[in-house]
Amino acid sequence: MREGTYYLTSTIQLSSHDSGLTIMSYPGEKVEINGGIPIAIPGWKPYNISSAPRTYASMNNIYGQIPAPKSSTATIKYLGTLMTWQDCQSACNKYSHTQSSSSSSSSSNVVAPVACLSWTYHEPTLNNSYASQCYGRTDNVWSPTVQQNVTSGRTVAMNVYVASIAGQIIGDEMRGLQINNKRAIRARYPNADPELAVFPEGWWTGGNPSWGMPFPYPNATTNITYSPVRTDILQFNRYSMGFNGTCSIFTPPESYWCSADRDGGGASLFEVPSGMTVTPDMMDNPWKNVVGAVVHMWQVLHWELWMFEVDSYDPQTMKMGWHKGGFQGARGLVDTSNPRGGEWYIDNLLEELDNPNEFYYDIENEILYYFPNSTTAPPPPTATYVATNLEILINITGSQQNPVKGVTIKDLVFRNAAYTYMAPHGVPSGGDWALQRSAAVIVEGTQDFLLSGCHFDRVDGNGFMLSGYNRNATVEDNEFSWIGDSAMLAWGYTNGIDGTAGDQPRGTLVQRNIVREIGMFQKQSSAWFQARTAQTHLKHNIFFNGPRAGINFNDGFGGGNEIDSNLVFNQCRESSDHGPFNSWDRLPFWTDVPGKPSLTPLYNDIHHNFFICNYGSSMCIDNDDGSAYYKLHDNFEVY
Repeated sequence: MREGTYYLTSTIQLSSHDSGLTIMSYPGEKVEINGGIPIAIPGWKPYNISSAPRTYASMNNIYGQIPAPKSSTATIKYLGTLMTWQDCQSACNKYSHTQSSSSSSSSSNVVAPVACLSWTYHEPTLNNSYASQCYGRTDNVWSPTVQQNVTSGRTVAMNVYVASIAGQIIGDEMRGLQINNKRAIRARYPNADPELAVFPEGWWTGGNPSWGMPFPYPNATTNITYSPVRTDILQFNRYSMGFNGTCSIFTPPESYWCSADRDGGGASLFEVPSGMTVTPDMMDNPWKNVVGAVVHMWQVLHWELWMFEVDSYDPQTMKMGWHKGGFQGARGLVDTSNPRGGEWYIDNLLEELDNPNEFYYDIENEILYYFPNSTTAPPPPTATYVATNLEILINITGSQQNPVKGVTIKDLVFRNAAYTYMAPHGVPSGGDWALQRSAAVIVEGTQDFLLSGCHFDRVDGNGFMLSGYNRNATVEDNEFSWIGDSAMLAWGYTNGIDGTAGDQPRGTLVQRNIVREIGMFQKQSSAWFQARTAQTHLKHNIFFNGPRAGINFNDGFGGGNEIDSNLVFNQCRESSDHGPFNSWDRLPFWTDVPGKPSLTPLYNDIHHNFFICNYGSSMCIDNDDGSAYYKLHDNFEVY
């Protein structure tokens, strides 16, 4: 392919008829496969150009972010001990600081004024050592925590423009927007840039809403396979699966977590809340109509993230409800008698279009609203605007009986695949994950497939997936950056406990890949994930900056995996538990991977890796519930 950006109007489909095909860029030229729709802006018109101070009672915008009373940080400044919040507001307005940097080759200084953008005042009635103290922020972070006897404020400068783009969007929604190849932010509250913010920034962490009780599904039908039963372990030795009931929201409607025989830490029945009721202090602006918005919510123990599409809202009681969502994780509520979610944010609300680089698309009137990355200037006239459209850019589909052989995809850039977190999800096996069988590039029914030298940049769902039967695939020398969900995944099929039909990825080589900045939307994400998959070899990869485990094995299917000579760090940045590597093995599988049918897998070998266990990592190698048959040796682990 010659140099250029190729905007796809439909997914590239390959089959066994395309065996032996190589798709690659012409040497030395950059080729981009883009799943978006270029948008022509006929002209921006001012919509809301204004500036006004806002005050928020019982809100602390610096909670837990300064080391001690009367101290400052690089972006939070102590402004003094004052009498009232009005005095604090005035001190913020008057604050001006100059940052200077000098060069060794010059005696002159370069100075830049830094303004106070928000303030927080601790009332004299606050019964702690911060009473009467005033602080100002010089960054644009606004993610306050509810705290009595504390008042915060900021000046909200609105610079919103509007343009009609009638007839340009395929379908009835704009799930994402990139401007000059950078993500714009769907209007949200609390404000945050998902590419830069790390929890808790951008999440509501204050008082809990009132949660809607789970939907009254009938009890699931449980199928417990007692024979064969693993005899080498006492726990997690039976294959147990629940069908329908609360797991009706999955595709297919089944899960270990709906069975009566589920086990493991916090092994409660899968359920999710049916809605939530907020209070005025939980919103930045009054919400007139929330229908169509999406609530992004942590499971209370930060094991997974749920998304719910709001389909009902009462502005008087501020109660919102939903029927779609919650299938993005397998675990659900921990305490079904007290249904509650964790921290949350809400997006796709016009009322929350109040921060630079935010957008909102009015579906009914086909109007795009945008707050440019400036508080005064209109959107740049030469910018390129591309709306995400396709979920899958390349789909290679064969079968075990008629495989696609020897296809190579090489030296391409993949960008602008649409998010899939509201698409149907299934439960891959007995681990904590739920997953959509979808990615920007998805491969099923192949032999000797090669993905090499490609760059997956700002795709909003998964990057690359091996689905079902695949043999001896190689994934090498690729880069994954700013990915919405996971970077690379492998997910096979079985007939219940029986995996002897071989409909799984086996013999995959994953080497010399760089994965960074993943989980922009789905926090239950990894650089490499596998379920019902065996004999994977991961080596010489560099994985960093992820919200959950860097490498995740959802089960112990077949075994025979090797992980060596990888550098993995900065994992679990937004969650707890796990670390660079995590595994579960709550469901046994009958496989022929050991050479003859057996419930006992081959040993997995993890060695000569450099694992740094920082952020929320509890350990470098977490062999969790049921994990067995691991050889762990010669790894360098830093805590």
